[in-house]
Formats: sequence, structure tokens, C-alpha cells
Amino acid sequence: MDLADRLRVFEAFNRLQRRVRALQEQARKRLPKPLSAHPLTRSRIRGAIFLLVSLWLGSIAYSIAETEAMHAWEKAHPPSRAAWEHSLGTRGYQEAKDARAIHKSLVSMPALVDEAGAIWMTSTGSWIAIPLAGSGNLPFRLFCRECSHPGEAWEPRGRGWRGFENVLAAIDSLTPPPPAAPAPRKPREIIDPREIRY
Repeated sequence: MDLADRLRVFEAFNRLQRRVRALQEQARKRLPKPLSAHPLTRSRIRGAIFLLVSLWLGSIAYSIAETEAMHAWEKAHPPSRAAWEHSLGTRGYQEAKDARAIHKSLVSMPALVDEAGAIWMTSTGSWIAIPLAGSGNLPFRLFCRECSHPGEAWEPRGRGWRGFENVLAAIDSLTPPPPAAPAPRKPREIIDPREIRY
């Protein structure tokens, strides 16, 4: 190709580019602007998206703060000794008094090396060990249903109120329900011997 052909191609390409630009300008003038191209609409859409994201993040932050506050309260306010004594006493448990049985139960308990502050219960449900402040020189206060047999096969049941609820649920599931009361009998109907029945 010679130089003249190259100039003609270049000139045709420039005319084509100018024509495309002119058509784009005419289209912008004649056609209405799309809704999203308007600056006010863009800011409204951004604002709505920002609002939705803010609400979503706020709900996540609220749920996290609520769970942390509940855990902090449960840790600071464990079930009291009176709550344990009452709830276990109504289910037939008493505080262990026999020093030999207490010693044998504490020796078989892995709680001294495992979870600190956990509530422990035997698999049979006959012994329960609760870490309470003021339990003397023992790390746990022991409650038993069958105090003559020392506790074996200890299992952790949780800490604080969750452990309290888990222990009570385990006790309720282990104890058989009381026998159902017999249904009241219907009063006998007095029948007149002269009456004819069909």
C-alpha cells in the first residue's frame, strides 16, 4: 500500500468516529435519561442500600451483645445454694454427710483435672457435685440420693444456670414418672326393676 491509500483509510476511519460521536450526542438529547443515571436517584438508591446494610449489621451486633450480656450475667450470678438444696431436695436428694463416701466419690471424680467450675453428675444420677463457694475445704458440695454407694462414672453437665437446667432435666428423665391415679368410677345407675329396656 502506498501512502495515499493509508491516508484514505485513516480519513474514512476518522469520519466514522465523528459520525458515531454525533449519533451518541443526538441520542442523549432525544432519549430520556435512564432512572439510574439521575444523580438524585443514585443517591437515593445508595441511601436505601446503606440503610438496609446498617439495619442488618445492627441486628447482628444486638444479638451478639445480648448473648454476651447473658453469659456475663450467668457467670456473675450462678445458682445459689438455696436454689440447689430446694430443687434437689424436692427430687429426693440430700447433702452427703458420710466422710468416707464423700472421699471415695471425690477420688473417682475427674473434675479436679478437667473443667473448672463445671457441675458433675454420675451416670446413674445418684450423686451430684456442685462447685459452691463456702463449701469448706472441699472443692464441691455433694448431693446424693443413695448415699451408701459412692459415686462413680462422673459426667460433666455444664456450668452455671445451663448446668443447673441440664442436671434437673437429667434427674427428671432418670426418675420414672409417678403411677397414674386410677380413673374415677362412674356412679352406679339405679335401675328400676319395673322398667322395660330395649
